[in-house]
Amino acid sequence: MHYKSLGKRQLECGSTIRDMHKCYLNQLESIQNGAVRSIFNDYRRSSNVTQMKNMIRLGSLESC
Repeated sequence: MHYKSLGKRQLECGSTIRDMHKCYLNQLESIQNGAVRSIFNDYRRSSNVTQMKNMIRLGSLESC
C-alpha cells in the first residue's frame, strides 16, 4: 500500500512538471511567433505564422 501511494505521488508530480513544460513551450512559441511576424513585418491576424516559419526554415519548439 505504501508503494502505491509513493507511485501515485510521483505520477502526479510528473504530470505537473509536464504541464509546466507545456506552459513554457506555449509562452516561448508565442514569443517566437511575434519575432517571426517582426521579421516579415506582417502583424495581420489573418497571416499564417506557420507558413512564415516554414519560409525561414524555423522548426517547431515541440520537436526539441
